[in-house]
Amino acid sequence: METEVKTELTFEVGWNDEIKKKAIDVLEDFLKNGCEGKKNLFNNREYMNTYTICYDMCTQRAPNNFSEQLYQKHGDTFVKYLTSHVLPLLKSKQQNNVYFLKELLKSWKNHDVMNKWMKKFFTYLDRFHVKYQVLPSLTESGNNFYKIVIFEAIKKDATTAILTMIEQDRKGEQLNDRNLIKECVELYIAMGMGSIDTYVQDFEIPLIEATKEYYRTQSNIWIQNNNTSEYLKKVENVVEVEATR
Repeated sequence: METEVKTELTFEVGWNDEIKKKAIDVLEDFLKNGCEGKKNLFNNREYMNTYTICYDMCTQRAPNNFSEQLYQKHGDTFVKYLTSHVLPLLKSKQQNNVYFLKELLKSWKNHDVMNKWMKKFFTYLDRFHVKYQVLPSLTESGNNFYKIVIFEAIKKDATTAILTMIEQDRKGEQLNDRNLIKECVELYIAMGMGSIDTYVQDFEIPLIEATKEYYRTQSNIWIQNNNTSEYLKKVENVVEVEATR
C-alpha cells in the first residue's frame, strides 16, 4: 500500500490564496465596515483552516519552511493597513477635536481586534519561530506597529485636542463626553508598553505647562478684579475642581 505524499505549499499559494484571501482580507473588510455587535468573525472551520495553513508553512522542510517570511508578512500586513486606511481616516477627522479623538479610540479598539486575530492565525509561528529566534511576540509586534505608524504621527495633534477640550471645560463650556478624555489618556499609557514614559513626555508635561499658563493668566485677572478674600476663595475652588478633573 502506497503512502500518500502530502503536497507542500508554495509561499504564493499559502499566503495569497489562503491566508490573505480567506482570512486577512476578510478581517480588514470587517474592521473597515464596523465591528460592533458581531463577535464570531470566523467560525471554527474557517479559523482552523487558516491556522492549519500557517502551521503547514512553518513545519515544511527547507527550502519550503516559510516561518521567517510569515513573520515578515505579519508585520507588513499591519504597516500597510495602518498606513493606507487608518492614518488617512484619522487625518480626515482632525478639523473637529471630538470626532478626531473618537476616531483615534476607535482605531485603537479595532487594532486590538486585528491584533488578537492575527495572533490566533499565527499561533504556531508565535510559539516556535518567535521564541527560538528571540523576536518580539506577535502581540508586541502588532502594538509596536500601531505606535510607530499611528500614535507617533498624530500624538501632538491628539495632545492639542485633549488640552483644548480641558481648557474649554475650565472656561465652563459643556463637554458632552468627559469619558472621551479619560479613554484617550489611557491610550497614552498603553503606548508606553509597560512604561509611563510616553504618558509623561507626550501628555503629562504638556498638560502641566498648559495648566500653568492658563492659571497664570486667570490669576492676573482675579487679582485685578477681586479683593484678597475673593481671590483666595477662587483659588480654593480651582484646587478642588482640578483635583477631580
